[in-house]
This record gives sequence, C-alpha cells and structure tokens, in this order.
Amino acid sequence: MGYIIYNGYNSSDDLIITRPLIRPTWGAEINEITRPGAPRKLMQVSKSYANEQMTIEAALFDATPERVRKVYQALSGHGQLVLSSAPDEILTAYIRPLIPEAVALQTAVYAASVTLMPFAYASKPTVATVGTSYTTITNSGTVYSAPEIRLTPSAAGEIVIDTNGSAFTLTIPAELASKELIIDSDAEVTYYMDGEDKVSVNYRTKGSYPLLHMGDNYIKYSGSVTGTVTINVRERWL
Repeated sequence: MGYIIYNGYNSSDDLIITRPLIRPTWGAEINEITRPGAPRKLMQVSKSYANEQMTIEAALFDATPERVRKVYQALSGHGQLVLSSAPDEILTAYIRPLIPEAVALQTAVYAASVTLMPFAYASKPTVATVGTSYTTITNSGTVYSAPEIRLTPSAAGEIVIDTNGSAFTLTIPAELASKELIIDSDAEVTYYMDGEDKVSVNYRTKGSYPLLHMGDNYIKYSGSVTGTVTINVRERWL
C-alpha cells in the first residue's frame, strides 16, 4: 500500500491508495519555427520544461466528517509532495480535489488532480565545502542544478565564485562584512537575512549565477571570508 506526504501530512492513517503512485517525467518544451518559403518547420528545443500531471485515487479508512475534513484540508493547494514510490525525492505540487467533500463523505472515495512543477529534488541534497583551489562537486541528477552557496565576508572587497571557469563576482562594502550572504542560483538572487526578511544585494553582483552540469564540476572562490563557503548542490531529476 502506498502513501503520500504533503506539507508534512502523511496519508497512511486516513487513505488507502488504490492507484499506483507513478511520478511522471519532464521533457523540454519543443517550439516549431516556420521559415518563409521553407517546406517544413524547424523544431527547436526550449530551455524550459512544462508542468506535468498525475492523479491520486484513494479510499478513506472511515469516512467520518472529521476525517474527510482533515484529508481535504491537508491535500489541497500548493506544497511539497513525497511519494512512497520515490521517498528520496521532493516534488513541488498543486493538489486540486476532484470529488466534492460532501460526495467523499458518502462514498468514502478521494481523488485529486496533481500538477507537478519541474523537477524532482533530492530530499537530502549534497552539501559540500568550497575551497580556494578547485573543489570537485558532483551533480548526480539528470539535469543541470541551480545550487545555493553560503558565505560570510570578513572584509570589504571582491569575492569571486569560479564555477567551471565562469566567474560570479560579489562586491562587498564594509556594511556587508560579517553578514552571511546566500547566493540562490534557482531564484537568481543574492541576499542576507534581517530577522525574517530577505534583503537583496543583487546590485552588488556581476556575472551569471553558478550552475552545475551533470557529473563532475569544478568550483573555487577567492576573497576574504569568515569560516567556510558551502554549496548545496540541489540535485534534481527529470
């Protein structure tokens, strides 16, 4: 019997999954280009990936009003999804129930449409230390990854992150020294935390955000930092 975990809620106590939980895979979008006078169109592979769909079908152990309400409150809207068939992966999802709550109460059946955004991410991603000479970082996913890098400047000046020969530069003023900076390559934003608020310092950056291709990558930094520079690989799969 399968189960799902959604935003921390585990379906095991409430639902019997009746349809196999098979995660779909993502493919790059294909664009067709028409050339004037040409007899056929060109096919161009996009750098973006479309959302995919799956369906959850289940029976309720005991269709009491309290249990049905609990399931519908837990399994709807945006969240992080884990399938029992792929427990080491985290999916970004939107769940929309297909059966009205009142009908589920009468039939003890639950069904939902799930929209899955690219990609499947590692539930325990690799976190490594970056040095001042090239460090080998392996991306074990099946698509390039957009890592998160954390560092704390110790003085004003430049800090350069060199990933496979591509430089990403931070210009550090005195007021940013001693603040932990977070380089989020997925969102393409660099920031520090002020209480619960993220304060962007993108205007202090230059160059493309670091990306890790599949397999081995080589990364190093230069500049003055306190402590260690860490990288969260954020492996992901199609």
